[in-house]
Amino acid sequence: MSSISILGLGAMGTALARTLLKNGHTVTVWNRTRSRAEPLAGAGAKIAESPAEAIAASELTILCLVDYPAARAVLEQAQEALAGRDLLNLTNGTPGDARELGTWLAARGAIYLDGGIMAIPPMIGGAGALILYSGSRALFDRHSLALEGRKPSPR
Repeated sequence: MSSISILGLGAMGTALARTLLKNGHTVTVWNRTRSRAEPLAGAGAKIAESPAEAIAASELTILCLVDYPAARAVLEQAQEALAGRDLLNLTNGTPGDARELGTWLAARGAIYLDGGIMAIPPMIGGAGALILYSGSRALFDRHSLALEGRKPSPR
């Protein structure tokens, strides 16, 4: 079983969290507005009190925020938790935004993967959903079960 944190619980972040929970992953969630996390706690997610707590709780942290400035603002609150951590950003933006955030995270010791979601929230977890990834191959390989939508093997 892998542990994954989700930062940002809009429609897409919530869909990702629900799919990961359904697939048997341990999920920690954080959102600026805590009330968005509470339904996921009822489904088995743990609620983090801060972005740093969420990042520290899991092997992989997925950011699903509105844009790169929002992602950077959230990560700036958690700089002490970034060193050695795996982060996947599924935020909307440009390739330049992705490179800039990747450079910023690397300077803080984080391992970075960027992604683009080619689906709407109700499609997440289904055969028609596609997520494209760019960045650290090692990070992708470490978390391939979750990133490919597969369930972890029973231990």
